[in-house]
Amino acid sequence: MEMLGVTLAQSLSANSIDGFLWLTFILRCASAVLLFGIVRELIRVRVIALVAALLFMVNPSEPSRYLAIVMLDYYLALFLFLLGVWLYFVSYRSQRRSLLLGACAALIGSLLIRESSLLLAAMVPGLLFVLPARGNHRLVWCFAWIGTLALMGLRFARFWLTTADS
Repeated sequence: MEMLGVTLAQSLSANSIDGFLWLTFILRCASAVLLFGIVRELIRVRVIALVAALLFMVNPSEPSRYLAIVMLDYYLALFLFLLGVWLYFVSYRSQRRSLLLGACAALIGSLLIRESSLLLAAMVPGLLFVLPARGNHRLVWCFAWIGTLALMGLRFARFWLTTADS
């Protein structure tokens, strides 16, 4: 799954670093928009959501442009994780299980690229209790997300235990 970012970058600009830089820029901007959406879903204050997205964009710890190639899988995993979280909250608000399926698929994609978001993803169902209750469906959303995390956690544990170099 890590090669997905490389393939996308090379399709933007073959045999050049420009494709990596453009894809990193696109993923970072899209992640900021998703962060805006997540904060807006949770807090419902547009100004705070805008400040959070802007702070994400102007982060002073931004790696130099040559790290775009090395960090591309991070930006892709972050984008997929934020997409999954945003879809999770939107699907709960609109009670659309097809969006919940998309949220879990984005979470799987993110965890297949980098497992580092596993613990952060474990907190997402708890944030669901910040949103107003929508019938008796809160447990369905929690179990879907936690079940996806459990399967991906088992996959990671199996890989860790069966690979000699890990």
